[in-house]
Amino acid sequence: MTVLRRLDHLLVLTDDLETTKAFYCDALGLEAGERPPLAFPGYWLYVDGVACVHLADREAYAEHAAS
Repeated sequence: MTVLRRLDHLLVLTDDLETTKAFYCDALGLEAGERPPLAFPGYWLYVDGVACVHLADREAYAEHAAS
């Protein structure tokens, strides 16, 4: 089994946060962790204590980015 060692600042926009989080955690071994209080829902996923994948609700992120 290949283990992910490093990935830097990937933003994934999704219509289903929980399913997307489960996929990245289960398939790649990432762990959900601390996330600043941003204006849209999401998760920050970590590898070895480093935030590397950022998940965001697609619709809420688009509204925030347009403002």
